[in-house]
Amino acid sequence: MAIDREATLKNAEKFLRIGHLDAAITEYALVVEAAIDPVDLSARLAGARALERAGDMPGAALRYRELFDEFKEKDREGDAAAALQDCVRCDPSMRDTEMLVSVAAIELRARRLEPARMLLAEALTVTSSSRDRVIDLAWSLAGTDVEAAALCVDVVADAWIATGQFAEAAAILREFATRVPARIGTLLRLVEVSVDGGLESTMYESQAQLADAYLAADRAEEARVIAEDLVTREPEEISHVERLRTALTMLGVEDVEGAVAARMSALPTDRVELFDDFPEFAEIATLSSIKSAEDLAPPADEPTADVVAPAREPSAEVDLTTLLGDLESQPEQSQPTAAPERPAPDLENVFATMRYEAAAGVEADESAEHLALARSYMEMGQLDEAVGPLQIASRSPQYRFTAAAALGQIFRDQSDLPRAIEWFERAVETAAPSADEGRAVLYDLGDVLETIGETSRALAVFLELAADAPDFRDVGRRVTNLSSAEMEG
Repeated sequence: MAIDREATLKNAEKFLRIGHLDAAITEYALVVEAAIDPVDLSARLAGARALERAGDMPGAALRYRELFDEFKEKDREGDAAAALQDCVRCDPSMRDTEMLVSVAAIELRARRLEPARMLLAEALTVTSSSRDRVIDLAWSLAGTDVEAAALCVDVVADAWIATGQFAEAAAILREFATRVPARIGTLLRLVEVSVDGGLESTMYESQAQLADAYLAADRAEEARVIAEDLVTREPEEISHVERLRTALTMLGVEDVEGAVAARMSALPTDRVELFDDFPEFAEIATLSSIKSAEDLAPPADEPTADVVAPAREPSAEVDLTTLLGDLESQPEQSQPTAAPERPAPDLENVFATMRYEAAAGVEADESAEHLALARSYMEMGQLDEAVGPLQIASRSPQYRFTAAAALGQIFRDQSDLPRAIEWFERAVETAAPSADEGRAVLYDLGDVLETIGETSRALAVFLELAADAPDFRDVGRRVTNLSSAEMEG
């Protein structure tokens, strides 16, 4: 910047004589800055700091912003991040999309994923073009850092979902799945978005890709669950049958062809379409009971006897979707939690290098995705389709109570009472998110045991419940009736 050096020095001396120290410092800073070699970034940084100390915040912010660009061009990311921090401190109005995304990119490369997510989410609220900028960042990272790229894609998808634009959210997830094939977390999210948004063809396509990804990852049980659902939906599609055959082979089923044939012969005559209208859960007729291939060689801990349940008292009914509830509001112990609403991140904290550390290349826990997918199926009345994702989610200690309790209720509603008991027992063996939820599942377990004539076991359950909460529902009457039955027996 060209200045009249002599005149500027005279102005500085004049300000000093009349006691205007800040103004004098500003004039001296201009003289110093004019003498700095433009390629000497350290000297230019010192000049920017001099302007800041002199109180010229807009001028200092502008110079810090210029230094950010040059530090970034020279791959001096630490200095670039510090320059942006100084820039925003001097002039908060310069916190624009480009700055937020640039800082987020630095955080991503440093594997500090949470602050990066916060910055990108904020960037998407600034202008309509912010999404394109974040998407460009995702594609630039996809070849070198899949997890960082996936985070960018998830943030954009979340923004579209928040405004009801499911097709757009699915499109960005599909594009990412094309660029990074067989990434299970992305495909799970795509299936969930497709179900929630009513995107039938996308759902089938992504389910098939997810089954293939599970097979490639040697996760045959998950692949089998999805392949069975695909075969149920589209039995004429040979590729679905092949996926099921491959999964069964990997699981070590002795008679694979017999298992496939049994599955095909058990298909319902009238196919259920994904987007038919469904009645409320309390009025849902029992869906066609389809024996899975694993029923041909059931595990030792999986009861298979069929017992028809008589009508239950209304007090024992629990809405399945109420059980799962809004996944965003569930306690962390038993449900996946969405990130809470956050204030704009303080860049002073964002640049605290080691405050947020994340391990590179670690796949996020997919149990939450399976639980969310099950919830979507259940909200649409697709109870059979919810079973597989719930079984997978139940393997995670974090989600075991909710998934097991939901499975118990599904099997109870389908009159498969031995399996209902099995899953209710798994639920009560796990810490419940609240005392009332734990009591409700314990009550359901006792109710089913009484229904099948297991009087002693039912009495033990209700006695346990009565000791903890004697006024819970009709537990007192249950204990009295069962005690009388035991004495008569």
